[in-house]
Amino acid sequence: MAAQAADRRVRWSAELPRGRTQLQGWRSALHLDLHHKAFQEYHAKYKGGPLRDGVAGYFMPTTSWIFLFDDEGTAEKRIFEINKQVHEGVHQLEYWFTRQRNKWRAPFVGQNAISEGIAEYLGAVEMDIHRKLRFVHLNPTRLNGMQQYAAQIKPRGREYPIFPIEKLVSFESYREATDWVTAERELPGAGVMLLYQQSWAFTYFLHEHEGGKYKEKWVTFFDSVLDRQTGSGMAASVFARIFGLRDEDDWEALNDEWADFVHEDLMKRDASSTIYAPPGRNEWPDDGEDD
Repeated sequence: MAAQAADRRVRWSAELPRGRTQLQGWRSALHLDLHHKAFQEYHAKYKGGPLRDGVAGYFMPTTSWIFLFDDEGTAEKRIFEINKQVHEGVHQLEYWFTRQRNKWRAPFVGQNAISEGIAEYLGAVEMDIHRKLRFVHLNPTRLNGMQQYAAQIKPRGREYPIFPIEKLVSFESYREATDWVTAERELPGAGVMLLYQQSWAFTYFLHEHEGGKYKEKWVTFFDSVLDRQTGSGMAASVFARIFGLRDEDDWEALNDEWADFVHEDLMKRDASSTIYAPPGRNEWPDDGEDD
């Protein structure tokens, strides 16, 4: 690891055995720059230009590669850096599981709340000095962001806006979420932020609320996503069928429960309790310390 840490860029790839009924040609690759500057330099040199500053990493479905950087910083910054690496790994796994279940046809990959939600939920981890991960699911970046944005708009007489579930599960791009927030809530520029926050919060709600009473239905719904049954505007109708939503009253009841969970539970949690002290990038156990 010392040799890797000395290098500004680390690449790793692995290929599983081929087989007609197994994971045909499944190639998982990660491109990791050790600084944001190196990340931007790489994209300027090899990808046609630097990315906008807000891009913290991404999964590229055309190559199945993950591109990331791993900066140092405060505890909050390190937590985000660690979580985003797991987040992008979840996108990579979802991509290959979808191909595996659909005769290896490449799926459409958009920025939707379903995929982002499970990546944000599983990407909420705690890492110890041995690089062992504990999946905690409570995402400090998104919880803090929700509470901070609610406080920011409160002096303007505004309440934190909640996406209706039928809209949230139907978005297939950042643009759709941004356009809806601008038109329906008159909050231009907040769409992408709200999409990430509520993608996590909604997945957390379905898994954790009242002992996980919706978890099994969510698993069934996500199976439908992997089986490509939710594309072309079908997500809301598939969701309604699986969750037993027969009419507008059923939708309204679930939307009320979801909004109440955000305002009366998540917004009142102590976000500082989610912050821990993760190891620094170059911080490792002493040579004689047991794992």
